[in-house]
Amino acid sequence: MRHFALFVNVQAGKGKPLKVLPSVEQSLDQAGYTYEVITSNFPATLQSFTDIVIIGGDGTINYIINHYPEISVPIGIVPAGSGNDLAFTLFPKANLSEQIENALHGEVRMIDAGLCNGRIFLNCLGIGFDGEVAREITSVKWLSGRLKYYWVVIKKILSYRSRMLEINWPGGFKNGRRFMVTAANGYRSGGGFKIAPEADLQDGLLELVIIDPLPVWKRFLYLPSIEKGTHLGLPFVENYKVMKLFITSKESIAGHLDGELIEGNSFEISVMRRRYQFRGLHDAG
Repeated sequence: MRHFALFVNVQAGKGKPLKVLPSVEQSLDQAGYTYEVITSNFPATLQSFTDIVIIGGDGTINYIINHYPEISVPIGIVPAGSGNDLAFTLFPKANLSEQIENALHGEVRMIDAGLCNGRIFLNCLGIGFDGEVAREITSVKWLSGRLKYYWVVIKKILSYRSRMLEINWPGGFKNGRRFMVTAANGYRSGGGFKIAPEADLQDGLLELVIIDPLPVWKRFLYLPSIEKGTHLGLPFVENYKVMKLFITSKESIAGHLDGELIEGNSFEISVMRRRYQFRGLHDAG
């Protein structure tokens, strides 16, 4: 008998998880599975559950993984956040019924995870520009969803100052001002920007993308290229496959893990190969 832990983030996606929940419960009831809905008061362990379903966005998934880092049972996602980048990578262009089917019955495959200063990320880490975006988003209350993200991106394009960074990885070293640095497990972030189009969730590597400083007009000019994932051949972009790297700065800088804000002046990053089981993986890339 399958017994599900059903994690629901009631604050994600303008209340969308609570709207989706009845459909998930109906599918579980029809399949004859038992479940517990968890919105708060998390259990100490997940040992009594055979499966996990997370209803929320990338931030919710990140929180659950870091709260229960030793998860060893299959995880399904019903995307109900503002970005849903990991879910899109696992099962692109799915409607709600297909998302629920994937979450409950989808094929199980092992995917990699990243680790930064002891915190886990599944999709990507960003230092620099997108870190400042993550910081600013927390202060914007009058917008939500993708509109809020684009508002903050445009604001930061106009004001962001590239940071001095030292980047070390086996066989490579960079030192100087950088617009942004991404270490990606999944190929997209920010609600659809294909920042690391060559990233693969199952290759045991992170896609390191380094973007040099750009004047404001070039930031606007090339933003569509970054969104489409056609920027890797541009002269101010470098990309590498790495298992670990170190990023340091003399000043405290902002970053993000799956959209969640981090801050510091030293980041130790590595990959954990085939660490978690996720359902519904159509394309590991």
